Amino acid sequence: MPQVMPASSNTYVPVALAKDKLLVDFARDPKKFKVTQYTQVIPVEKDTGYYLYLDPDEAGRVLNADARDFVWYDAADAPRRHAGTQEFEFRPYRTQRYAFDFTIGWKAARQASWDIIARHAAAKAQQAMTVRTQLAANILLDSTQYPADHVINATTAHGAWSTSPTSGTGAFAILKTLTAAAEKILDDTLGAVTKDDLVLVMGSGLARKIAPAPEITEMLKYQAGFDFIRGASERTNVSYGVPESLHGFKVVVDETRKVTSKKGGTRSVSAVWPDNQAVLLARPGGMEGTANVINFAACCFFMYEEMTVEQKDDPDNRRLEGRIVEDYDVRLVAPAAAVLITNIT
Repeated sequence: MPQVMPASSNTYVPVALAKDKLLVDFARDPKKFKVTQYTQVIPVEKDTGYYLYLDPDEAGRVLNADARDFVWYDAADAPRRHAGTQEFEFRPYRTQRYAFDFTIGWKAARQASWDIIARHAAAKAQQAMTVRTQLAANILLDSTQYPADHVINATTAHGAWSTSPTSGTGAFAILKTLTAAAEKILDDTLGAVTKDDLVLVMGSGLARKIAPAPEITEMLKYQAGFDFIRGASERTNVSYGVPESLHGFKVVVDETRKVTSKKGGTRSVSAVWPDNQAVLLARPGGMEGTANVINFAACCFFMYEEMTVEQKDDPDNRRLEGRIVEDYDVRLVAPAAAVLITNIT
């Protein structure tokens, strides 16, 4: 290094340990993953078990509008309908344990100018939530999980969402599809699941695709005018121009991305949720449900172990090992309370 005259920026050695250092990181808070908004976690005490499915039909079976089957005349024997019992089924779950690990050498940990252990743990927590999102999407986007009439080909049945007009041929394709899906859920749950319980889940690619549709832009135009008159200051869009509520259904846009390339290879990133499918499903209540109670949430995680953070010193090899551990199974426990919408163009 050549000799220089003293100046304001060369009389000290710049190091990353300066207290005004900037930390750039893209680790997401696990609580902010959208999967928590359309699935429910059911804590379980065993890694293998059963959940009870009760057939809803008997609770609403009324064969005659005048209720003649239930009349009990004075002095007559009480009605006995031996076929009036409710059918049930014990359906199994079996959890799988997942470990998201990292290893840091002692020298790297001691000399790092940032909290390297905490940042690695945060990255692994994000990786765990990305896997959780992927496994939930695998179940929800699998047409074999649903009754045949709970899979709707949107374009064939009602028209393309991306160009849906407000008049003429193919008008209000989005509204017609969602209404048809909701009616199927109401029919198969006998109205136990209401419109207020339903959530429309889609990926950001699909949201971006359908946002310019006249059916949506016209709705947003009038909604914005109403909000302006009311003095509302909150946003009317969740993202990508799709409203927070679409025809009365809550919208969840899941932006989760995954890296599908190996370390050192050409970087490849893709969305977990595709741009041509969506799911309308029941998600009442909070993020965590309770075992052994009536539950209408369509997709549930049977959680034996959730986000356990472990750290171990290895003096023999002078390194530190850390990991995030989860142990769960994800199931579409109530197919009657969900509809898969495919071929959205």
